[in-house]
Amino acid sequence: MVVLFLSLPAAGTHIVRPSAGAGEAGMAYACIMKPGIWSAFHNQAALPLNGTSAFSFSYENRYGLKELAARNLCFVLPSGNSAIGAAYSYSGYSDLRMEVISLAGGTRLSPGLSAGVQANLNIVNSAGEYMDYVLITCEGGLLMNLSENVKAGVHIFNPLPNSLRKVPVRSALRTGAGMELPGNLFLALEAEMISGEGISLRTGFEYSAGAKFLLRAGYSTREPGFSFGIGYSTKPAVADIAFSTHPALGITSCLTVSFILGKSDIRK
Repeated sequence: MVVLFLSLPAAGTHIVRPSAGAGEAGMAYACIMKPGIWSAFHNQAALPLNGTSAFSFSYENRYGLKELAARNLCFVLPSGNSAIGAAYSYSGYSDLRMEVISLAGGTRLSPGLSAGVQANLNIVNSAGEYMDYVLITCEGGLLMNLSENVKAGVHIFNPLPNSLRKVPVRSALRTGAGMELPGNLFLALEAEMISGEGISLRTGFEYSAGAKFLLRAGYSTREPGFSFGIGYSTKPAVADIAFSTHPALGITSCLTVSFILGKSDIRK
């Protein structure tokens, strides 16, 4: 079952984008408009909105199978109106290993508009007669303030046609908006279109329950499935945990531990 499941998202030789961050997972990954440490995985335009340097580690236990577990690292370094980010993702087991090494950059173009781009080195090693390969993909996004309390984001992955590659890579387009409401509540709605698939929707919320606790929940139509999670902050560390459901395969859990290297609140 493990080999079959891994072959489905890979589609033979298709590269798939990793997802990461328990804070984002708790909102069903409705997050391209929300700045955070894991912006290098979701929308690089949000990197310069992080107020301080930070690094983070995330472990995702997919459906209780260690062969499907994903380990992710990221680092954010802002400077003035710009920021750089680095990320690493590893998933799989001895017969099928997938790694992604990423380098990103983002900048504020104006007080209410930022943009970012990223290059990824994708490495796939498989056993038997399946081929190994290394290839480069790219992605980028925009983040804009529609009003004082509303942000919108756009992100595209792999805009290059597959006619330029020997290995096919799916393209993806994400758009979404989020609103900060009175009472420390943030609501988000996002749509994603992946080549060869239909449009899927994600929605989620984050509620600040006091100075240290965050409560999250979300829903995605892609599987479909529900998500929920909790975050706890005790400077300089931040811990997040999330759970998401799959209608056939069960529960995925995600744990993230982050370290904020400054006085600013990187969640905002």
